[in-house]
Amino acid sequence: MIRIVTAARLRQQDAHLERARDRARSVQAAADEQFAGHARNVRELTRRTEQAEGSSNALRAELDDVRAELRTAKATPQRVVVLLRYGAFHSLHLSIQAAEDHATSLGADPTGWRPATDEPAAQVAWLACSVLLPVPLEVA
Repeated sequence: MIRIVTAARLRQQDAHLERARDRARSVQAAADEQFAGHARNVRELTRRTEQAEGSSNALRAELDDVRAELRTAKATPQRVVVLLRYGAFHSLHLSIQAAEDHATSLGADPTGWRPATDEPAAQVAWLACSVLLPVPLEVA
């Protein structure tokens, strides 16, 4: 079957085709804009995720280090220093230096510290004795 198309009908079809092409370009531009926005969001979320994972890994490593230090501290015997005044308990300190400083603040001779001898503790004005604790000491 043969159909005869008039010039007016061709112009009408061309105008319809051009409108369809304009609509397709408009829809494509909107889709491209939406895709670009999604791509930006994906890049930003990926960057933030990688940054958070990096921070998380650093915190895990630091936590592992702290746990290892804690295990070492719990396994290591702890010492305290007992400060005696003429053989009687006076105070407890975390280091020899702290005990000596405390005794000095109470009038002990700062240059009078020497290694312990066989002399009875009751005859020594100030004596700092290091003591090994059987359990970990918790200081508040």
